[in-house]
Formats: sequence, C-alpha cells, structure tokens
Amino acid sequence: MNDESLLEIVIEVVWFFESCDPGAIDDDSAVRMLEIVAFHLRNASLTSRREFIAYAARRAANAKTERERAFLAALPEALGLSER
Repeated sequence: MNDESLLEIVIEVVWFFESCDPGAIDDDSAVRMLEIVAFHLRNASLTSRREFIAYAARRAANAKTERERAFLAALPEALGLSER
C-alpha cells in the first residue's frame, strides 16, 4: 500500500462521518472517531502532516462537487493540522 492510499483512507473515513445521514451513526461515536483521527494526524511528523495537507489540496482542486471541494479545502484546519 502506498502513502496516497493511506491518505485517501483517512479522507474517506472523515468524509463518511461528516456526511452520513443524521441518526445513521451515534453522534458521540462519530465525534469520538473524528477526534481519534485528528489526534493521530496532529501527532504525525511535520513531513507527514505536510503530505496530508498537500494531498487534501490536490483532492480539493479536482473535486467533483462544491461541497466536496469545500470539505477538502477546510479539512486540514478542521483537524487541527499546523506546522509546529
């Protein structure tokens, strides 16, 4: 598995929790999972965080819908990623 596959999995998991129908998943469980994803990404190396941010930007540039583009463009900041 390559790095882009892993990046794609992370994005798809977050998108799933953010976009599923209300009531489909317990809200507390969804929030907890998103917090876990964000925690691990924030604790990744600076290089890995930069790769994730760049990948999300590339995906946003090629998004099929405005909703998807907006989600992808905002994702790194929403997950608390910054260069530390």
